[in-house]
Amino acid sequence: MRSKGDAMDKEKIISQIYKILLLYEDVIDKKIALQDYLSYLDRMYVYWVGADRKDIYNVIKGLRVLEENVEHQTVKSMVFHLIHIV
Repeated sequence: MRSKGDAMDKEKIISQIYKILLLYEDVIDKKIALQDYLSYLDRMYVYWVGADRKDIYNVIKGLRVLEENVEHQTVKSMVFHLIHIV
């Protein structure tokens, strides 16, 4: 049985992953600089490498390599895939 702390941790992780999509949308809408989005992806990548979650950090690395050269639907799909596997 999961503790209340586990549920809160999962909610925090989901929020951090969902932020990837929000930041990507802000880049597209020119509300933030591309570098802000890329820096966030870098931090998330390091976190998931440290957590030894290759299934997650490979997706984040892919988004990082693609930078803004990826369709919105693809970023959205990958973010929701990550949320599903957390």
